[in-house]
Amino acid sequence: MSCVAPFIDPKEGVTKCPLSTGQIRMLATSAQGLRSLQLRERLLDRVELLQTLLAEQVQTLPWGNESWLDTERELVAVEQALERIPAVDA
Repeated sequence: MSCVAPFIDPKEGVTKCPLSTGQIRMLATSAQGLRSLQLRERLLDRVELLQTLLAEQVQTLPWGNESWLDTERELVAVEQALERIPAVDA
């Protein structure tokens, strides 16, 4: 087991190793997975909001007002971002 960040315990005067290289790698992988999961959840929430907003805009805007296109463009971009983040089965 290799030590990544050894330190000397001032009370005991001995070198200690808080985490091994493998433990650091495992924590980094877990943190990255958590960030991906959180991003995916935020994007899914945004998709739901944009779908609702788009449906309302299409039904209530006057003829010729194309502002709903911006919402649709954002919705497509968020859906594409979601496709790039792997889904995690619970």
